[in-house]
Amino acid sequence: MFELEYGCWILNKTGRSCGHHTVFKLDNVFLPDKIHNKFNQIPIYSPIIYDIKYMIDNCNVDSFDNKILYKKDNKTPRKYSVLLKFDGPGFNNRFHVCYDYEFSKLKFPMLKSSHDFYYTEKRKKDVEYKLFVLQNLQSKL
Repeated sequence: MFELEYGCWILNKTGRSCGHHTVFKLDNVFLPDKIHNKFNQIPIYSPIIYDIKYMIDNCNVDSFDNKILYKKDNKTPRKYSVLLKFDGPGFNNRFHVCYDYEFSKLKFPMLKSSHDFYYTEKRKKDVEYKLFVLQNLQSKL
């Protein structure tokens, strides 16, 4: 539900982001593929993170404000990324881990095909109904 309403952080597995070499696997650190936080919250909190870079459209910024910045069309959010560097041996301290924010496709639809059912209002209402039923279902175990 959170992803439909706001969006989520997606682990970047391309090996490069914002002009930096990146990794998506680290020794002794679990990196989830998706993290359901808002765009202005860092995806992971950990005491072994020693460097955080906030990026908007590949440009370094001090932090993310609560207000979404848009591209020139005033409809499409800019690209938000966070580069994290972890303390530790090996790749942990040599390369950044990158998470890119994917905004809600319901609020910010890309080119939709007529067959794309996943990000529609009908789908959102269907998911809300199923969650309501599950939350209010009496357990018989």
